Amino acid sequence: KFHTVGFDHYAPTSLQFNDVVWHNEFGSSKQPWRKKPPFKDGWTAVLPEGTTNYFFWNTLDHITNITYDLTAFQLADEGDYLLLGHNFTQSPDVFTFNGEAANSSVVLS
Repeated sequence: KFHTVGFDHYAPTSLQFNDVVWHNEFGSSKQPWRKKPPFKDGWTAVLPEGTTNYFFWNTLDHITNITYDLTAFQLADEGDYLLLGHNFTQSPDVFTFNGEAANSSVVLS
């Protein structure tokens, strides 16, 4: 199965206009910044279920102080899921997931 993700409301603003690079066991793909619905100032991608889909911003993979809102679509059936990941070059201070801070680099669920 495949699912669509979209994200916007990002910081720092230097992320704008940069491609997002997605990679997993099947290869990699660059998704350009776009100014089209449904995310009029952000990125979208179609990702496979069942593998970890890592991503970073092209030329900005060293930045770890980032913020964004990500929405996943087509998760309608029982058991549908997506695994997303970042390969950070530094240890983040705080993760926020579903609006709750979690000071951990272990898997968030």
